[in-house]
Amino acid sequence: MTTPLLYNPVAGRGKLARAIENLAAGKELELFATNGAEETRLTAGRLAADHHRILVAGGDGTLHHAIRGIDGSDAILGIVAGGTGNDFASALGLPLDIDAAVERALTAQPQRIDLGRAGEVPFAGIAGVGIVADVLNYLDVFTRRYRGNWVYPWAIVRTVASYRPLDVIVESDAASFEGPAMIAVAANAPRFGGGMLAAPEASMRDGLLDVVILKRTGRVRLIRILPRVYRGTHVNDDACVFFRAARLRLTSRPPAVVYADGEALPLDTGEATVLRSDRGALLVAV
Repeated sequence: MTTPLLYNPVAGRGKLARAIENLAAGKELELFATNGAEETRLTAGRLAADHHRILVAGGDGTLHHAIRGIDGSDAILGIVAGGTGNDFASALGLPLDIDAAVERALTAQPQRIDLGRAGEVPFAGIAGVGIVADVLNYLDVFTRRYRGNWVYPWAIVRTVASYRPLDVIVESDAASFEGPAMIAVAANAPRFGGGMLAAPEASMRDGLLDVVILKRTGRVRLIRILPRVYRGTHVNDDACVFFRAARLRLTSRPPAVVYADGEALPLDTGEATVLRSDRGALLVAV
């Protein structure tokens, strides 16, 4: 019996597709190439309804939309990392070599991990608002020409100069924050942006979101703090607020689109957005 593998045909500038197609016959894979976010969600949902295990190959954006498609099913997700950042796969300790990743995805026993939820939209890694949204908008254009992990810090430097902080309100039973902020995120997993440790101790198995808020700061200081995100030491800076919560409410002025796993969600913070941990919501071949 074949195992379905959904993949992004343009990931890795087509290198992922070629590798997957070369493996397909020997691994008894049935391939499903998808074009865009909506098709990825729909195809993943259809496959999850009919199969015990489905594999998804691509970057964090492809995984994000596939997870939204299989959300609520009992299908086992096998991950084959093939994007620019691969933050979710790396956080789970999965191999980045295509052959090894396919073998692990096909054979590993499933484990339950948490998902985050923004409203009712599930996310795997990190959700929030702030300068990250401007960075991602810049990257959407920039990465059409350039690739590599260096594009993330470059995008940050380019967007810092024009960014204006949001007036943010974060409310939870654990802690609260009100004031201008450069970034306000809730993390189910530690990484985003190709290895940036936004929440270095975030766990996908504790039923909690790690909340990280970078308060308003000058551009020079911001540029000094941001490289520390790659080591996770920024959370020790007095410009950062950090706490853990199972559920929180996020509001901002002006309203801002909520981003998760690098993708814009159909939510904004004009009205309070509820972010919460959904413990054990996803079965993953780890």
